[in-house]
Amino acid sequence: MSMRTAKSLECIERRYYLPELNTCPACGAELIPARHLAWRKVIQTLEATFFAASRPAFCPCPTCRGGGQLLRSDAAERLSLPGSGLGLDVVVEVGRLRTERRLTRHEIWAELRGRVQISERHVQNVLDNFWALLACATRLDTARLTQAVQDYGGLMVSLDGLRPENGRPQLWLAREALTGQPLRAELLAHADARTLADFLTPVRDAGWPIRAALSDKQASIVDAVQVVWPGLPHQLCQAHYLGDVAEPLYERDRHMAVQLRKTLRTCAAVQQAATVAVPCLTSLDLPDSALIPACPSCPAPPPPRREAAPVSAAPPTTLASPRALVVQTATRLVARTLTVRGRPPFRFAGLRMYADLMTIQRTLRDCQALQPDDGLHELETLLQAIRVQWRTENHHLQMGFDWLCDIAAVLDVPLPTLEAPRLKGQLVARRMNTYLKQLQRQDIPADLEDFRQHLLALTHRFAPGLYVCYDFPGLPRTNNELESLFRRVKALERRIAGRQHIHDTLLRYGPWLLIGPDYSRSTLLEHFQLVSLVAFRNERTRLNQHQEAFRELYSSEHDLHGVLKQLIADWVAASGQSVP
Repeated sequence: MSMRTAKSLECIERRYYLPELNTCPACGAELIPARHLAWRKVIQTLEATFFAASRPAFCPCPTCRGGGQLLRSDAAERLSLPGSGLGLDVVVEVGRLRTERRLTRHEIWAELRGRVQISERHVQNVLDNFWALLACATRLDTARLTQAVQDYGGLMVSLDGLRPENGRPQLWLAREALTGQPLRAELLAHADARTLADFLTPVRDAGWPIRAALSDKQASIVDAVQVVWPGLPHQLCQAHYLGDVAEPLYERDRHMAVQLRKTLRTCAAVQQAATVAVPCLTSLDLPDSALIPACPSCPAPPPPRREAAPVSAAPPTTLASPRALVVQTATRLVARTLTVRGRPPFRFAGLRMYADLMTIQRTLRDCQALQPDDGLHELETLLQAIRVQWRTENHHLQMGFDWLCDIAAVLDVPLPTLEAPRLKGQLVARRMNTYLKQLQRQDIPADLEDFRQHLLALTHRFAPGLYVCYDFPGLPRTNNELESLFRRVKALERRIAGRQHIHDTLLRYGPWLLIGPDYSRSTLLEHFQLVSLVAFRNERTRLNQHQEAFRELYSSEHDLHGVLKQLIADWVAASGQSVP
């Protein structure tokens, strides 16, 4: 069995620390240093390695209420974590290498091993300490929340969660919308109103004044917010509202885009233009650096020679004529529309494809009027067939799309600010009601009636929460920033893990990945030094319990037989019987 190599640390100095106080804070008597050391160890920092020891002191007065307590040096306690020989600056460096440079555990170890003696496995332990310290430091950072309360009269709570996958727990985050300060992050097994109310209760109990809430229109979220903060103004995300309104119309547009692509691919020229042809290369066409190097002990082979073409060889292929090049360009423009993709609520692929194809058709007609050509005529005939088949559907889709744009224009009113806190909620609501009444009286095609009723009904359901942001300075109209945070965290973990699926990582560290604003290295070190030992140990215990729950889930999925065998052993032990 191989033994681990012991560290060979060379200390450049020895430091002994005494309490900064010379007198007892309770009675004022002079403190006496104890005969023993509270702790002693070798500490590695990024700059130096040294021996440190902390000698406590006590009050000799027998009647003092603090006589039985040992006072330690605050400077010594800020050097490193209990039980660790690494300085807090090393913990900060490991965390920043992970979060800023997006390095893996092995890459962090390779970056640090020239400055600190640390094993690759221990890097993970240090990173866990970083997450715990970051959570504690975030709770202590109340300056921005205090400033937001002074400026706006209270906080704005935004709430959202990642979509659960395969029945696994869902990651939820409550965030202060004005400052971006995370308030609480947890993995929840369910997203019902009762569970979310329990999730939000500690935010209420923290004592901060809450002025408004922001989320999408999920029934459980709306109910939970009203349970925790009865009567609290609740802004519903306008981006989700527009996306929900556009959904049936977007599905019609998507169907039209699919059919347009099918029609375009019936043309052989368009299909060929949409395919990227890669020419076949031989060894003579490749540079020397792309060839396999020759063996050093073997003589260098002669360079390859190209045989001269015989005199009777056919003449080289002539270049395409200018007219043929124009036809090829027009074909590529038509083929380019095959790559158009949509995204609700305002990026409709079918409308974009039809508009581009009709613009190309008008250009082809102009060219045909100057000089007829069979290739251009074939393309123009294809586009004319598309015009005849999809003209009516495009007109109806465009009409519904215009309704979406009109509603977005009604909502696109400048939000109030501290400098111009004019309340506009009722004004926007009146404009929306006026537009909806006009839309109800409008004569429309029969196939758009269902979409109009869907638009009207959904707007009336959202209406109480669509206009809150116009009456509260600083309250966003959408929850996009919180959703962007989720996307950034997932992209970061995909880069680090090197794979698409990161469900396990989100389960293990999700609540800690979402917390903590951007700090500089020096600020982060200062915040870590302010974290109390009790708070750190509580957060580290919480992280360990979370990891243990994840390990049970992981084992049940990958080693069910072993888990069941251990279950039988635990049951036998609990029953007081011997194992058969």
